[in-house]
Amino acid sequence: MDERLQQLIASFLAHSEQQEEEVWSKSDFTDLTFKQLAYIQVIGLLRNPTLSEIAQGNRVSRPTATVTIDRLQQRGYVLKVQSDIDKRSAHVHLTSKGEKAFRLHQEVHNGIATQLIATLLPTERQCLISALQRFFAGL
Repeated sequence: MDERLQQLIASFLAHSEQQEEEVWSKSDFTDLTFKQLAYIQVIGLLRNPTLSEIAQGNRVSRPTATVTIDRLQQRGYVLKVQSDIDKRSAHVHLTSKGEKAFRLHQEVHNGIATQLIATLLPTERQCLISALQRFFAGL
């Protein structure tokens, strides 16, 4: 049973990645890697986070986050703005180009989630909610 479940989860993830890659290959954002897209996701969800918050959200070191943010800024997806409160700190904002990439990424993920939810019975939905809540609580 566990092996079959692992296979199904792996297949679901592979299918989701394939759907996402298909959308991205046809988008205006082909210059983004999926790692860079993860940064845009964190910035969009946190709304103008600091570099430290971005590093924490992506589970990387601050210098690693800085390198990626600098590349995203060069490509026009983000803008670093010095903090008004602490001049040693900077907040990262999505540009309009970054916002469009963020929204498209959200739409793809929401579409995949909608497909999955549509196949579930109400009781199965509640079981999935409970299981995912326990999973994320353990992270």
